[in-house]
Amino acid sequence: NPFYDNGIKLIDCYGEKMPEETLLLVEDYLDGKLHVFDKDWPELPFAHREHIGCTVDYVAGRNRYMGYLISLGIYSFKRVKVGLDCANGASWNIAKSVFDALGADTYVINNKPNGTNINNNAGSTHIEGLQKFVVEKGLDVGFAYDGDADRCLCVDEKGNVKAFDEQGIGYAKTAVGDKYVYEYMAKNGCRIGGEQSGHIIFSKYASTGDGILTSLKMMEVMLAKKMPMSKLAEPLKIYPQVLENIRVTDKKAAQNDPAVQEAVKAVAEVLGDTGRILVRESGTEPVVRVMVEAPDHDTCQKYVSQVVEVIKNKGYAV
Repeated sequence: NPFYDNGIKLIDCYGEKMPEETLLLVEDYLDGKLHVFDKDWPELPFAHREHIGCTVDYVAGRNRYMGYLISLGIYSFKRVKVGLDCANGASWNIAKSVFDALGADTYVINNKPNGTNINNNAGSTHIEGLQKFVVEKGLDVGFAYDGDADRCLCVDEKGNVKAFDEQGIGYAKTAVGDKYVYEYMAKNGCRIGGEQSGHIIFSKYASTGDGILTSLKMMEVMLAKKMPMSKLAEPLKIYPQVLENIRVTDKKAAQNDPAVQEAVKAVAEVLGDTGRILVRESGTEPVVRVMVEAPDHDTCQKYVSQVVEVIKNKGYAV
């Protein structure tokens, strides 16, 4: 997100994101709308004396985290030229240090955060910058993180953005959001889960998405197979997608409008098993996202425009 749509993440004592019902209570508490213990809490009750908590700036945590990531490396990255796009965010002073420690020749862009440039034409949401950088510098591989560095997208030596899959492995689909992915993983003992955005969770090593960890694991596969990233991803056919974000007055109302739902259903029926449509609200921005995946770009654009037009005609667009 741009800096003005950034928020905070609340982590529980197990190192996992708090459940949705707890987060909703926290939001109600901050908004003065909390009702618990048969009582309304219209104002924030201040703690007094020994009940006052404290904030701990865990400076040593950064070094321990870096040490942990480095300890996971089982191959030397020596003579591998790696490009990193840090999105002017959380990975700006960590990712390069980890890759350097493992022996890579590391080249970095967007590693100068100033408080307002996070994700600004940078990182995994603007992958074109890294694509150009990798090709121009003649690098072997590139990794782009997002602002809070829990996502990672990979660019091969030719500048192509790739996804990875293996045949014969069972999988399940969850609701959109890394929180739902992890909930399913924890309940069913899954080892890996993720989203197309590059949000990957390796439950053996971490309880949340970790972009730097993801990039290290991608390097591990590349070095183990002794193959460039382009060759590893060659068998995979990726359908084109078109995604449009519409700023709206009311995300829920727009998505739940019968006319909008009817338009989405009509597109889904036409696409059948040749593609898919996904309409969802952003968790942090005042936008509704409309995405269509199909065999060709024109088909994607046609059906995205169709649904967007309905949203606009119903008066939800800002």
